[in-house]
Amino acid sequence: MFEKLKNARNRLHKLYCRTSSEKWIQYLREQGMKIGEGTVIFSNPAFVLLDLTRPWMIEIGKNVQIARDVKILTHDYSYSTAKAYYGAVTGSCGKVSIGNNCFIGVGAIILKGTTIGDNVIVGAGSVVSGGSFPSNSVIAGNPAKVICSLEDYYKKRQDLQLQEAKDLVLQYFKVYNRMPEENLLDEFFWLFTPRNNAGVKKYKYRLELMNNYNVSLHEFMRSKPRFESYDAFIKWCEDQQ
Repeated sequence: MFEKLKNARNRLHKLYCRTSSEKWIQYLREQGMKIGEGTVIFSNPAFVLLDLTRPWMIEIGKNVQIARDVKILTHDYSYSTAKAYYGAVTGSCGKVSIGNNCFIGVGAIILKGTTIGDNVIVGAGSVVSGGSFPSNSVIAGNPAKVICSLEDYYKKRQDLQLQEAKDLVLQYFKVYNRMPEENLLDEFFWLFTPRNNAGVKKYKYRLELMNNYNVSLHEFMRSKPRFESYDAFIKWCEDQQ
């Protein structure tokens, strides 16, 4: 009876911990996983699977962003088919190591025996089926492979940001017959926000993302916006119709 109550309490505690990223990560640490500060599980942690069969075999660095439906596995029960055919049990296990400042996209699967370096983007839906992947890279596909460097990705994002912001504005106008308020484009503030104290204060929460506020502040203040104001940006978008 006591054992049943203890098991029930443990199950309830586990369910409670799944109610937030912070609680769940702390629970995983208590089970033996090594997870760095600043790491976040987005959406509901219940939709993310971090293998608890051998929690000490998972190591995740600092400031790692884990999206919905990600699965990280350290075991592989496919040996059961061989066992059923040959009779012998051939156990399977491998460590998963993820470095600092990585992004794991929606639905990515990371299998046993995988080592991912620092500053790596894992594309949505990727299947990372073991092996080592270098720092400062973008990996994607099934099986996942390096598709470009982080530097190439950054340069591409710089080029695409304006086009995507314009498309966002024009599609909003098409649907609602009015231009969007500035807060709906806060992700694109770099394009049109004056480099002054007011601009810093307004978008401080964006500059604080990933725990490198001073680096972002320095880059923000030394750069120049593409447009002198949000209104100027909207006027440019109108001219593109």
